[in-house]
Amino acid sequence: MLIRPSIFTDELDRGYFGRLMRMNGVANTADMEWLIEAWAGMSNEPPSKHLNLQHLSSIANVGSCEFIGSHTTIPFYEGISSLRGWELSQRHAFSAIGYTAFSHLDWGFACKQPFLCKSCVESDMHLYGQSYWRRSHQVPGLLWCPEHKSSLSWPDDIHWFNRSPAEAIDVATSYDSETVRDALSNSHIVRYVELAFKLLERKSPFDAESVSNTLRAEATKQRFFMWGGRFSINHMLHDAEWRFGRKWLDRVMPLYTNRKKRIDFWCSRYVGTFSVEQRQASFLMECLVASTLLYESVEEALTQLGRYNPSPAREERQTPFLLNKDELLQTYILTRGNYRRIEENYRGRSTRSRIWSGLCELGLPHLVEGRGKSSLRALMAFYLEGLSVADSAEVGGMDQEEMESLLRQCSFLLRNVLKEIDGNRDNAQAEH
Repeated sequence: MLIRPSIFTDELDRGYFGRLMRMNGVANTADMEWLIEAWAGMSNEPPSKHLNLQHLSSIANVGSCEFIGSHTTIPFYEGISSLRGWELSQRHAFSAIGYTAFSHLDWGFACKQPFLCKSCVESDMHLYGQSYWRRSHQVPGLLWCPEHKSSLSWPDDIHWFNRSPAEAIDVATSYDSETVRDALSNSHIVRYVELAFKLLERKSPFDAESVSNTLRAEATKQRFFMWGGRFSINHMLHDAEWRFGRKWLDRVMPLYTNRKKRIDFWCSRYVGTFSVEQRQASFLMECLVASTLLYESVEEALTQLGRYNPSPAREERQTPFLLNKDELLQTYILTRGNYRRIEENYRGRSTRSRIWSGLCELGLPHLVEGRGKSSLRALMAFYLEGLSVADSAEVGGMDQEEMESLLRQCSFLLRNVLKEIDGNRDNAQAEH
């Protein structure tokens, strides 16, 4: 006989499974799975048919759609998905009206560490005489209890889900109060948390391709460098570390533990590159962090992510605009080598990647002036005045390593190009 307790509001599926174990006097998960299989009349079925969310929802006397939508973290972790309907995964399926689950329960959706709020545990013990693991405490990057605004705590092992949170209080580690205060005062972290909870409440996922296209377009509009293909936050990491702080970002986008290599990412908003250790994160986490950076409010982010923005079908794509090298060369001269002004000249006719690639093929580097640096003055000193690399770097406010890197990007065309730029400047001064 199986004791079937009612499920609490916001109780996590994995925590409910552990509570079933305790109430039925079962010591390990394998025995509990066998007991559930026997209760469901599936003890003679092949293993692929064993324990699933539908069984747990039946035990809790809750519909499958409601169970997955209210008691699992699936709506969050699969909130941006490239698959639809029955093909979404082997664990569950989304639809416009809700969720249905017929196959394996994958505990991988549970956090690697079970989080709890001590105030919630005390309240549960007072109201119910027992405590339970809450789903709303398991969102990655959440440091505080949404209800009490107090620090979350966690024991060191995921197997604590099999035991009561009340038992874990004495051995749990807590975030220090200063860290939690800093997070609560950080508008970007708060906005990320709000966006994460909105995902938990959704009844269907955002389309991954559409979200990727939307974020890439918005990031490009805000002067972040973006490659084609699927959206990646790599070239926004400098802003992410600045806005969120390194310690918080390490929790949702940890560094690769098995790699020591540092990666240089080109940053359009700043001069040069930004060096960071390579980070690992799911596409979902990249999208959530990026959305918080790109949009001013949760409502704006949800509106933009919800607009269907598919990639054009291959047969519908227009023939790409072919850059005329002579025209590109003249534009480079007129804009004094400023890539961004060149982009404006070709707006609507070509893409950033094609323009930058064309300029790189011609050996014409991005000439930057500002913040005490001028790659244009440095190159003129080297090519037109015959100064040494070190002296030219000093003229341009650069160090020698930066100057050498700049020279490696230059072709034989640049000397004549610089002469024309210098001539245009002299003519403009003469006219005034």
